[in-house]
Amino acid sequence: VTLEIEARAVPLLPGALDYAGRQAKPGGLQNNKEFAGPDTGSAPDLDPDLLDLLYDPQTSGGLLVSLPPADAEDMMKRFAGACLIGRVLPKGEKAIQIRS
Repeated sequence: VTLEIEARAVPLLPGALDYAGRQAKPGGLQNNKEFAGPDTGSAPDLDPDLLDLLYDPQTSGGLLVSLPPADAEDMMKRFAGACLIGRVLPKGEKAIQIRS
């Protein structure tokens, strides 16, 4: 499958994008880019600082779950802070596709 992520739908901590724009980025970010980057595609108009935040090793990526659409809607109603950030598609050119 290919995971399609809507970058602007990913919740960010207040000020995170400003810090990323000031080059306040952790060292592990580059390692994540080197590891996942070859199988990740991104929209050409995607803000590079936002893309960096998606590679940031300090995120809560472990909290990402994939559910059928109807179950996802139920989860968002039941759990404060739950949000829809993308969808699962048939296998495309890349394993992850990030839209702006």
